[in-house]
Amino acid sequence: IVNNKNKGPYDRTMKAAQGWQKDRKVMQQTRAAEGKQGTLGVYGVVARRGIKKRHGQSKSKEVLDHAKTRYFGENLAGEGEDYQSRASELARKASRGTGHAAEDLVEDLVTSEARKMRDLHLKEVEATVAHFRHTGQPQSELTDMAKNGLNSKGERLSAVEREAAIQMATQAASVADAHELIAHSGTMDTGQRQALVQALRDSGFSKKATHFGGGAMNAVAEGQVTTHEQINQLVTNAANGGKFSQSTLAVQDSHTLKLLAGALESGNVSDGNANRIRSDAANALGSTSNRGVMNDRTREQLERIQR
Repeated sequence: IVNNKNKGPYDRTMKAAQGWQKDRKVMQQTRAAEGKQGTLGVYGVVARRGIKKRHGQSKSKEVLDHAKTRYFGENLAGEGEDYQSRASELARKASRGTGHAAEDLVEDLVTSEARKMRDLHLKEVEATVAHFRHTGQPQSELTDMAKNGLNSKGERLSAVEREAAIQMATQAASVADAHELIAHSGTMDTGQRQALVQALRDSGFSKKATHFGGGAMNAVAEGQVTTHEQINQLVTNAANGGKFSQSTLAVQDSHTLKLLAGALESGNVSDGNANRIRSDAANALGSTSNRGVMNDRTREQLERIQR
């Protein structure tokens, strides 16, 4: 067989035939992908569908990987906002054109990873709070850090450090201090504003500041209340909405009452509501049950209101 004189020509013929077969296969696939007419029959349609499907899946995976990298990178850098909603948004974009089942699968994946990242972020904040307590960070410095996002050296804080400062500053904040933090919340990201609102709720802030009910708190979390003017408007709205009564006036912080007195004196409260509030203030001052509740600053502002 080795010395068969016909073996060489046979091998060359077989190689040529195999090469021709491969070339024809490539030509078929090319025509199928381009949609050209030819003797392709159903093969062309099926091939094109397969190519488009694989391309769509590949593109979706590429977009998803890019989106996840960008999304989680931004959040780790402190520039991200709402983990859950942004994860869902990216999942929808990444799975566009791959069907509802694929979209749901991708959304579940990104949402799950987002939740893990959020849990990790909260643990880092908790550790930073413990560090600030251990080092004895002054309250005034924590408040400045929370408001401005800078440390005492003027260096920019990380998102984790600022959120930790916000938590600690808010827990010990008076109503006036809390108003200052809210007035600086325009420079905070969504996670930091949510931390601010949660700390205010945990401290019972709304009991001392009736104008910050549930709706107003949600507005702060959403970045809709970021100035002192907007805070003053909340006080006016609460006065016109009948939120200040004899029982609530007695437990308000003196700063809240100061703003309420200003709203009454400016004429922004309707006559009917203004007269009722003045009457309730007088009754609160005369009530024996309130003697152990109100301090001198509260009494001073209530006396101003009742005039």
